[in-house]
Order: sequence, then structure tokens, then C-alpha cells
Amino acid sequence: MKYAAALLLMVLMPMTKLPAQNTSPSASSPEAIATAEYNGMVDEYFDAYFHFHPSEATAVGFHQFDNQLEDYSPKGRDAEIAFLLEAKQGAGYAHTEFLNEEQRLDLKLLANAINARILELQEIRTWQKNPDIYSSSPTASIFLLMSRKFAPPAERLKSVIAREQQIPANLAAAKTNLKNPPRVYTEVAIEQMPGIINFFQKDVPEAFKDLTDAQLLAQFKAANNNVITELQRYETFLKSDLLPISKGDFRLGPELYRKKLLYEDMVEIPLDRLLQIGYDDLHKIKPSSSASRRRSIPRKRRSRCWPRWNRTIPSPINCCRAFAIRSTA
Repeated sequence: MKYAAALLLMVLMPMTKLPAQNTSPSASSPEAIATAEYNGMVDEYFDAYFHFHPSEATAVGFHQFDNQLEDYSPKGRDAEIAFLLEAKQGAGYAHTEFLNEEQRLDLKLLANAINARILELQEIRTWQKNPDIYSSSPTASIFLLMSRKFAPPAERLKSVIAREQQIPANLAAAKTNLKNPPRVYTEVAIEQMPGIINFFQKDVPEAFKDLTDAQLLAQFKAANNNVITELQRYETFLKSDLLPISKGDFRLGPELYRKKLLYEDMVEIPLDRLLQIGYDDLHKIKPSSSASRRRSIPRKRRSRCWPRWNRTIPSPINCCRAFAIRSTA
């Protein structure tokens, strides 16, 4: 659900500025009171949410959080869960009869987003399974600051330094949080590490090469070098300590997958019916995709390549069936 809050915010924030459509309720009317309470609840939710997800705040243009970084420690996770459980009560707003239709729909979106995040933290627990989030997510957070010209370079570099100073703590938290991840997750994290380290070695300094403030550059060099060192240690940890014990299962199972679809996509279709829809679509597109391949590949090359491809690449139906078995096992 990367940057899911940004999409939700785009929907909700305009509505917090509007009264009920086609009406002009007085300030003391039930509709006006309900709208004011609704607006305050949405504002309070995002103020708190972005405290736990400052990179998302930067992405959508709320730069008061630019000096903060996501906290992956158990303490930070427990604090977010407590916030979400309290926010869930607010999203179950009692006076929906005084809200207009769009506000009621938006309230449902907000409730689903809260439930999806609770599901992620308490049941899916990606923080326990995926070592890549501890190295790739902070990297993306720094990239936002260096690539977007929303403030002078010196101001943005100060935020880079502040966030870099928090990265080592998250890498340390990874070693506590990760428990028997799927091997493929650890392998992907290891594959990402050289590029991530190179990003801090070359790309971040390059982005601020024109600055001349010696004191600021010294602070940046110290913070950036420390991040590079900690990332190199994390890479060693992944290879030597975590990979040998990475024997977990990435499959969610049918119940978690059903909840994930419901909360994140508002899909209520039963899984067996959803799978059948997928099969039906595959049967529809298979003839046209085969025709496209025949048109795009010369006949002589086709005759040489087809036998090899048929041996090594499973059919779309088999791929879908294998995915279904893994997702619902």
C-alpha cells in the first residue's frame, strides 16, 4: 500500500472543505455540526498518520514532516497500532445520517484504510517477513528530498541529514523484527543492496554538490558515511545470518487474502468466483495474444524459438493455477 494515504488524502481533503451538497445549513444545524466534526476527525487522522509515515507526507507535499523517518522499532509499531485502534472508533462515526452521500462514502474509504493498516501490522506482518523494507524504504525517503525541488538545496539537505541519522536505528530494528522470512524475500533484499549502497555513495552527494556551506557539508558527510557503513553491515547480516534461516512462507492464505482485498480494494467477490473470472479472462485474451506473437516474430525465428519456449515457459492457465494454489493454501 505504498503511498495509499496519498490517494486517500486526494479524495478526502476536498470533501473536508465542503458542506452537504446543494444545501446551506446554518452553523447550528445537525448537518453543519456533523460536517464540522467529520472535518476535524479527518484532519486529526492525517496529522497523526503522517507522524508515523513522514515519507508519504513528503510525497504529497506536507513538508513539516521532512525531518522525520518511519520508525520500525517495536515501540514505534505499538504506538501506530494504538493510534489506529483509536482512529477506528472515530471512523465508525455515529451521526452518518447527517453527512451527505460523498462524505459517507469517504468515511468508508477511511475506515477501510485503517482496517487495512491494522491487518498489515497485526496479521500479515510484512515487517517480520521482508528485510527489503528496512533498506529500500529509507532510500526512497531520501530520494524524495533530493529529487524534488520544493525548497532550496540547503534546506533539503538538512532534512536529508536528519533522516539519515535515523536510518541506523531502523537497520538495527530489522535484526530484532525479522523472523524466518521467505527465502525469496531475503534474496531480493540482498540483490538490492549494492544499488542502495551506491545510491548513498554517489547519487546523494551528487545531488548537493553545488552547496558551499562547509559546516553543513561536514554534517552531511558524517551522516552519509555512517549510513553507508551501516548498510554494508546490514548486507553482511542478510547474507551471513538471515539467508540461511530464511525458510518462511510468503503465502497469505485465503482468509487474510480475502480481508486484504476487502479493505484495500473494496472487493467483496468470493475468492473462488474471483479466480474463475481470472480464468475466463485468460481464455478470452489467449487467442489474441498468440496472434500478436505470430505477427511480431518472423516465421523462421518462430520455428526455432517456439520449441524452446514451450519447454521452459508454463502456460498462462498453469501460471494462474499455481498462483491460486500458493495464495490460498
